[in-house]
Amino acid sequence: FYHLDTCFAPLSDGFLLYYPSAFDAASLEQIESFYPPHKRISVSEEDACRFACNAIDIDRNIVLNQISRELTARLETAGFRVLQLPLDEFLKAGGAAKCLVMKLSTPVRASSPALPHPSSSRDLSSGEIAIPRSSPR
Repeated sequence: FYHLDTCFAPLSDGFLLYYPSAFDAASLEQIESFYPPHKRISVSEEDACRFACNAIDIDRNIVLNQISRELTARLETAGFRVLQLPLDEFLKAGGAAKCLVMKLSTPVRASSPALPHPSSSRDLSSGEIAIPRSSPR
């Protein structure tokens, strides 16, 4: 498991979806000291290889590749709605649901008159930081 998001997925309300065998003893100790047992949802090797942990959690709605009935039941018992998608073609490239997401953020609001990042300009009248668009070549 070459990326953390293929074996470790923090979920809503302090839950964790993870594949314990992907971690060494010291890492497992850290995980187990942070997440209580009733909040840890471990996945089987089969589900891990189908990138079950490469999931998207939106308000307790989990979007992920097709997973086992056991894992589906465990997620549903924990109060999650499970939305499975056939992502086999994306698995071939080494990713699944989370790898298909681009997070878009709201504009950054200026909270103080500190200097803006060199690649941005500040419009003090609106309180927003405007990122200049690159000009077409």
